[in-house]
Amino acid sequence: MNVYLVRHGRTKWNVESRIQGLRDIELDDIGLVQSQAVVEKLKQVPIDIVYSSPLLRAQVLSEMLSKQHQVVLHLDERWRELHAGDFEGWTWAEVEKHHLGVLKAIKQSNFTIPLPNGESLNQLQERAVEAFQEVLSHQYQNVVIVSHGGTIKALLCALLHIPLEQRDHFMIENGSIIHLKQTSDGWILHSIEHIE
Repeated sequence: MNVYLVRHGRTKWNVESRIQGLRDIELDDIGLVQSQAVVEKLKQVPIDIVYSSPLLRAQVLSEMLSKQHQVVLHLDERWRELHAGDFEGWTWAEVEKHHLGVLKAIKQSNFTIPLPNGESLNQLQERAVEAFQEVLSHQYQNVVIVSHGGTIKALLCALLHIPLEQRDHFMIENGSIIHLKQTSDGWILHSIEHIE
């Protein structure tokens, strides 16, 4: 089985390094170009189904892929980004400046403490793994999942047995295509392709 995890295209908040979380921020012009480039890159892949976060920045690309390959698009809230609660709209630099104690406590808890009025990284990982297991139950050959940077990193950590604290070792840029292959020994990271 082949799974292609795709991060949505760029938004204005990506450029500003703002925490988007569950905010429904639209793609900017570059994000739309990146989305079209992803569609072109996956043109020759015999995709069976497309799963996607329902947030607009992901749904735009997933609808394009579904239409091109004439396959079902399944929207699932479990593929949304981390619910960042009170910190949505902030930059991480602002959070570190004003709430460093909160971030330290979260890290010391091994990411079990949620962001204020949001969710924890562990909760994000659990829902992503749950959604992924459901995808696997259908035994498709080629699946595309359009999601978000934080969600993709959390899932990769689970599948590749990497601690969550090392999630940022994965460079998942806007429009990235992460190709996973299932083997008898589990999942392998075949490639990460960045859209120029």
